[in-house]
Amino acid sequence: MAHENLLATIEAIRNSNPDRWNKTPYQNERELWGWHFAFPYYGSWHFVSIHNLPAALPRPELIANAIEGIDVILDEKWGIYGNKKGILGYYATARSTRALDGSDNHWFMIGRSFRKNIESAQTEVRSLLLQKSFLKPEETDILQYLSRRTDKHSNDSNPFLPGYHRRENIAETIAKQTVRQY
Repeated sequence: MAHENLLATIEAIRNSNPDRWNKTPYQNERELWGWHFAFPYYGSWHFVSIHNLPAALPRPELIANAIEGIDVILDEKWGIYGNKKGILGYYATARSTRALDGSDNHWFMIGRSFRKNIESAQTEVRSLLLQKSFLKPEETDILQYLSRRTDKHSNDSNPFLPGYHRRENIAETIAKQTVRQY
């Protein structure tokens, strides 16, 4: 059974048109080849990198099947990010238990931006972070910010700690998303 945080990407891979994917082969620092592809699907962008895949990119159904074989993602291997356009997203790195292209030695890096509906995206981010047993400092800040936004009685105008560059960027990202919505 696939990890629940990957279900949206599995659905997107199965239902999108692979001719519209931006596909690029890459070579890592160990000189192993892999594939990276990105595509939009119903308001979210999906990004997938498959490590150790020297042949052509397999059919979407085979990729989705391999991603379904990811049933465990360690806390330190996934998180929330803010891109340079101010959009929050989810990322995970994990190994599948299912074979792809005749081998089960493939690592996947999967990312997706959250839906353009900001309230929905913020609810999803909060829900995802509450699943983690260990939060990075910037993830703690995001969770605190989102918790304060749902608390109608909070009047804390600056929930982020000053002086920490990454945290300030995430605070700006969330602020930009909130402003864009209205």
